[in-house]
Amino acid sequence: MNKMMKLLMTIVFIGILLLCGCKAADEIENPVPVIQPEGTVSDFDGHVYQTVRIGNQIWMAENLRSTHYSDGAPVASQVYGNNGANAALYGRLYTLEAIMRGAPSSSANPSGVRGIAPAGWHIPSQAEWNELLTALGGIQVAGGKLKEQGTAHWQAPNTGASNESLMNVLPAGMLLGGDTSQWLNTHAVFTSSEHNPFELFALILYHDRANAALEGIFPGDAVSVRCVKDR
Repeated sequence: MNKMMKLLMTIVFIGILLLCGCKAADEIENPVPVIQPEGTVSDFDGHVYQTVRIGNQIWMAENLRSTHYSDGAPVASQVYGNNGANAALYGRLYTLEAIMRGAPSSSANPSGVRGIAPAGWHIPSQAEWNELLTALGGIQVAGGKLKEQGTAHWQAPNTGASNESLMNVLPAGMLLGGDTSQWLNTHAVFTSSEHNPFELFALILYHDRANAALEGIFPGDAVSVRCVKDR
C-alpha cells in the first residue's frame, strides 16, 4: 500500500471517529425524553383521565371536564355549543376566575397553583409549558407532536400531527368572552397560571401549523385545562 493510500485511509478513519464523537456528544446534550403512559387520575366527579410522563413531568392526557373543585365545591364551566357530547369528547371550558379560584398569578416551575386541578395536581405555568415544548423538540415542532393524528376531529390539513407525545390534544376551541363559540376543530387553547388584568397567557395549537404558541388572550375567555402532577 503506497503512502498516499495510507494517508487517505487515515483521514477517512479520523473523520469517522470525529463524526461518531459529535453524534454521541449531541445525544448526551439533547437526550430523547422518556415518553410513556403513567396510569390515571380521577377528579371529584369520578371522571378518570389518562396521564403521560414526558421527561420530568407527568401530564393529564385528556382535557379536564370536572364540575367541582377537589374539595367538592361547584365550579362554573361551559360546554362548546351547549352540546353535552362536546364535553365528553373535548372536555369543559373554564374562565380564568374558575381556573385559578382566587390564586395569584404564578410564573414558577412548578406553579404551585391548585385552582381547579385534582388533588396532587396543579395548573401549569408558562415555564412548565415551555419545559414540555422543549422536551418535544422546541416550539416550532412541538405543536404537531401534541396533536391527535388525522382529521377525524382536527380540520385538514392538521399539519405535522404525530401525537408523539401521547397527549392526544383535540381542537376544543374556546368561548370568546365566555359566551361566543369559536375555533372548534381548528384550535386548541390551554390555560396557564400566568395572567394580568389584561391578559391570560395560554398555549395555542393550530390545525394548519406544526408549531405551538404561547400568547395572551382575554382573561374572560373560556378555555381548556390540562393539569400537571405535583413534584
